[in-house]
Amino acid sequence: RLLSLLSSFPVRANEDGGLIVPGIDGQWRHFVEIDDDLFQSTDGRHKLAFSKGDGPAEYLFPEPGVLTMRRVEPHEEPVVQWGIAGTCLLIMALIVVWPVSTLRRRGRAGVTGESSATLLAVLSAALLIGFTIVLATQIENPRAVLFGLSETMTRALWLPVAAAGLLLLQLFATYRSWVRGYWWPVRRIHYTLTTFAGIAFVAWLNYWHLSAITVSP
Repeated sequence: RLLSLLSSFPVRANEDGGLIVPGIDGQWRHFVEIDDDLFQSTDGRHKLAFSKGDGPAEYLFPEPGVLTMRRVEPHEEPVVQWGIAGTCLLIMALIVVWPVSTLRRRGRAGVTGESSATLLAVLSAALLIGFTIVLATQIENPRAVLFGLSETMTRALWLPVAAAGLLLLQLFATYRSWVRGYWWPVRRIHYTLTTFAGIAFVAWLNYWHLSAITVSP
């Protein structure tokens, strides 16, 4: 699951009925059909077999190779998925501008509950951004994922679980921020966006089995 998020294997159809796929060296290789759903590279060194039902091919089996590749929908493309994750993280990371906006409103009488609500947002964002940093350091070499997760990564998988608990409290704080009039309108809007960005990011991590409660044993 994680490996599919780190990379994709594009297969393009050629006008002559063959296929064009990328090689390890970065060069595109041309494959021609030699049997039903079986293709061979023009140099004879590689083969690709497909498994399909009534629709488009669902699985690809490269030879030589040990991986089975599954067809993904456009919304599961790595660039799209990382774009979703990056947007959520950016919204949460903009918490760093809060101290500046607060200083610009010195002398304003605060509302009871603002400080605890702010603390919830900072802690949940810190946990999720920290987890992303750990994840980035652990998957620097995608091939290493084939041999399982490191002990550091296994422990870090509990960070999204802890963040999920904080986000439940933060969701209630978001409701109270509008009812009781915390801060000022722009801050309340960003606080709300931060809450839902955190929830969306935790859901994204669960979808890709990147939390302690969803990762495969």
